[in-house]
Amino acid sequence: MRLTLDEWMLRLNPELTVEDTAYGERAAVVRALLGDIAEQVLRTGSDAILDWNAWSRDRRADGIARARRAGAEVLLHRLTTPLEESTRRARARTEAGTAYAHTVDLAGNYHLAGLIEEPSEDEGLRLIVHP
Repeated sequence: MRLTLDEWMLRLNPELTVEDTAYGERAAVVRALLGDIAEQVLRTGSDAILDWNAWSRDRRADGIARARRAGAEVLLHRLTTPLEESTRRARARTEAGTAYAHTVDLAGNYHLAGLIEEPSEDEGLRLIVHP
C-alpha cells in the first residue's frame, strides 16, 4: 500500500499551500496517521510505502521504529535525479493536471535539497540508490 503525504494533505487541507504556517503542523498529524496505517498494513504481511520526504535521520528513525514494531524490514530508495530534471517532471505533472500534486520550482527544489541529511545503512535500513 502506498501512502502519499501530498495526496492526503491536498485532499484533507485543500485550502493550504506548503508556504502556510499551519501546513507543517497539519502534515505532522497526517504523517502520524499514515504511519499508524502503515504499521497495520505491515502486520498483515503486506508492504507499506511511505511516500514522503525522509530527509532527516529523526524522520527516518520514526519510520524505522514503526516498521520494527511490526516485524518488517525497512528499505529506503534514494533517488539521485538531477534537480533540473525532477523540476521538469514535476512541472509536466502539474501541466498535465495530475491530481494532488504540489507546484514545484527549481529554486524550491534547491532549497529542499539543502535540507537532506544523507541516509546510511547504519540507521537500520537497507539503502537502495537509484542513479
